[in-house]
Amino acid sequence: MVGNYFDAPPSTEGKYVPVFDPTQPLGGRITGNLRLPTRAEPYIVNRDLTIMPTGSLIIEKDVEIQFYPNVGILVLGSMSALGSEDKRIRFTPIRKSDYINSTRITKRSINRDSILQNKPVESNVLPLQVRLSGGDNSDEGFIEIYNDTEHRWALLCDSNFNDRTAEVACKTMGKESSNAIVRRSSLYDYYVFGYPKMHEQLIEWFWRETFICDGTESSLEKCRYKINYNLFTCMEAHEYVFMRCGLRNLAPEYEYWGNIRFSTAEFEGSNIWVIIYI
Repeated sequence: MVGNYFDAPPSTEGKYVPVFDPTQPLGGRITGNLRLPTRAEPYIVNRDLTIMPTGSLIIEKDVEIQFYPNVGILVLGSMSALGSEDKRIRFTPIRKSDYINSTRITKRSINRDSILQNKPVESNVLPLQVRLSGGDNSDEGFIEIYNDTEHRWALLCDSNFNDRTAEVACKTMGKESSNAIVRRSSLYDYYVFGYPKMHEQLIEWFWRETFICDGTESSLEKCRYKINYNLFTCMEAHEYVFMRCGLRNLAPEYEYWGNIRFSTAEFEGSNIWVIIYI
């Protein structure tokens, strides 16, 4: 008996090898050799493109590749860009009008809990009040969150606070979330109070939870969170979170794409070589 049954015999067919049709949007794994020849219209990448260790991607001169938002290329094998000074290769985001009506569903847009529970996600969590203190302007500073229980502003000292969480923090404050930057600094007392004070650190001065965000949330209260078990270690190191909500450097009809990332197939890999042809 052959079919979709648990007792069906194992398949005798060979391993599936994806075939890329350049006339269709690209995405998925490249296990062999793929060449993008020069042509008048741009190539479209609508989901992450991964060049596997056995694969290679060759991009010829004067080629333009347009990416969907947050979509990029991960290079585990090899990628060669054969551009020249007068015939450059262009990596650009696709216009919103070209994908806004698409029915494509990204993996990041699906909430796993809502699928398991078969119901929409509902939240009764009160909105958080967030502000930045001690920066040169209103778009940067040490991040503070208002503690409604203790009625005080709490400083964030969290080693897990990353750029994705900073993007969500910027959204929470109604600021531009693009190009958010996170740093650590021990100078909170100097820039905020104007005199040394943090040597008298008290746990009540700090926010005691850590946020787990992927960057797609509209505000911090939509992120998952847990107790910050590393808070005392962070306090001793005086590594307070300093962040900046960067200015948008992209026209409003576009969204940022996911860039190109180079890595190795093994955890303990050798050096990564990047060769650029001009």
